[in-house]
Amino acid sequence: MVGVLKLPSAETAMKKTAGLVWWCLLLTAICLTFHTVSADHSGAVAHAGSPAESAGAILPTLFGMHVHMRPMRPQPWPSAPIGSFRFADTVVGWDRMNPADGRYDWRLFDREMAELKSHNIADVLFTFHSTPTWASSGPYHRCAHGRLADLPEGNSINSQLGSCDPPNDLKPDGSGSDQHWIDFLTALATHNKESRTERVKYWEVWNEPHNDFFWSGTDAQMVRMARDAYTTIKRIDPDALILSPSPGTNPRLGMKWMDSYLAAGGGQYADVIAFHGYLQTTSAMDLVSRVANFRQMLASHGQDTKPLWDTEASWGNAENLGFNEEQQAAFLAQFYLLHWSIGIPRLYWFGWNDGNVGTLWIPDSENPSGPGTLTRAGRAYIEVYKWIVGARLTRPCAEEGGIWTCELQTSDGHEGQVVWTAGGDKRYSPKSSLTRAHDLDGNVSSIAGNIRVHETPVLLEAQ
Repeated sequence: MVGVLKLPSAETAMKKTAGLVWWCLLLTAICLTFHTVSADHSGAVAHAGSPAESAGAILPTLFGMHVHMRPMRPQPWPSAPIGSFRFADTVVGWDRMNPADGRYDWRLFDREMAELKSHNIADVLFTFHSTPTWASSGPYHRCAHGRLADLPEGNSINSQLGSCDPPNDLKPDGSGSDQHWIDFLTALATHNKESRTERVKYWEVWNEPHNDFFWSGTDAQMVRMARDAYTTIKRIDPDALILSPSPGTNPRLGMKWMDSYLAAGGGQYADVIAFHGYLQTTSAMDLVSRVANFRQMLASHGQDTKPLWDTEASWGNAENLGFNEEQQAAFLAQFYLLHWSIGIPRLYWFGWNDGNVGTLWIPDSENPSGPGTLTRAGRAYIEVYKWIVGARLTRPCAEEGGIWTCELQTSDGHEGQVVWTAGGDKRYSPKSSLTRAHDLDGNVSSIAGNIRVHETPVLLEAQ
């Protein structure tokens, strides 16, 4: 019998073609979704609008850090683990790396990047700040005032004249060439891409623009600078992520500035929304309401689906707050746990060796390059890192009857719970399966029945 090839009718062919197109579209959507989820769990792009990703392990990049690198007074590298690093020092400001029109000095930038590579730190955020005097619209304006004005020149990122003012080729309405800024962006992004050491992956457009000593320009000028940063850097490095300027969470200052900036269109030039989570209170738990209010404001501008990163925060100045060492350690532990719990995948602590703000390590005044002293909060940082990196939150942190609990599965698969009080000592009855307690000094003890808990968190764990 001779076989006969039967051709399909036109109608049948159209149906099959439509079916193939439908399947192709479906497969494309699945691939895109998988790519998005993968990006979320890398820590680079995490979901910003919901509580902690309870299905995902807590990442090392949650533990960001600022370390002042002082070329003239070298200090030892931190003994604590660092999951991500933020550059916001005086030595790597726009003013220092671009001292004259068309002239660039990358020596300290390269030195710091080489230092990071030597310590296997590959996750780097760079923050722009400090307009050079030669490019400033206010070349005779002394931006620093108050406490900052008393610091020696070079110890503050706004010590140069005109550093807080917009470039002189950018008009108040955002028009103008903005060529000084574009030239610097091009030079730095190109140099970074060609680096043989580490490379910056994330770029934060400006530091604390709600403070007039860091920024005195208009919203339109900052939006234009953000647009030029976004387009220039991504043209050179398409994989780069651009962060918004980073305001504080104070509703009368930082949030007011951010609301106005987003209303002017700034959100469209950010992959990630940055903020500085200083609370200026002794309660780390205040973060929860601050961020909830921030998210409401972001939603009003259609920006609530973007990741939220806290690119600089700590308790602030301990002396001003009357904070003793135990309170500092408790605050740090609560702060990191609460960030992850409310869906903020990164907190860049400020700072390891600052001396005034959030200090975790104190150098020996007689031997600055010696081992120095790790503060109690510094030890707490190391312990909390051990507790939760690789662990999974099985229930977000929550308060009941003045006691906060965060339920988790530890990195080795054990059931665990971190517990602390909102104030004072209280009696607490944990699950009978939780038989060991880890404190912030690294001590481990056996527990049974009713226990006493206080403001300093403890990790309770099943054996």
